[in-house]
Amino acid sequence: MDKIAGDCRIAHTSPLPAKAHLGNQVSLTLNGHIVTKKIHLQLRTALTAPSLQDYIKRKENWDDHISSMIDWQAHGSYLASLPFPKRVNVIKMIHNWQYTKSRAMLFEETENSSCPMGCGMDETSLHHLGCSSLPASDLRSINR
Repeated sequence: MDKIAGDCRIAHTSPLPAKAHLGNQVSLTLNGHIVTKKIHLQLRTALTAPSLQDYIKRKENWDDHISSMIDWQAHGSYLASLPFPKRVNVIKMIHNWQYTKSRAMLFEETENSSCPMGCGMDETSLHHLGCSSLPASDLRSINR
């Protein structure tokens, strides 16, 4: 172990950045930034964010320009401000993961994809926004 540490010191002509700490504090340098708080969250983000962003770009067929136009920090802050049940529903709406008969047909859970309210149309992810069979009071509660 001492040989590896010595080789590292020799390889770096300037001293590595370090912050003086009192007691049992710890910090690490991550992507050029010194992290001293919420280290677990910062590590998880650094490890998972690139592959998650690549997945979203592939899924949505976005290029780097479109992806860079999204304010990911504001998006995350908004989601974090929501109570958990509402956050789940918002994420489902963003990614078109709501349970509908059309989606259930993908997994052969139902025979048809018609609207359960009987309007005659297929129940798709945004159908509830314009379904003629839903009372106006139900639409108001859905959109909250």
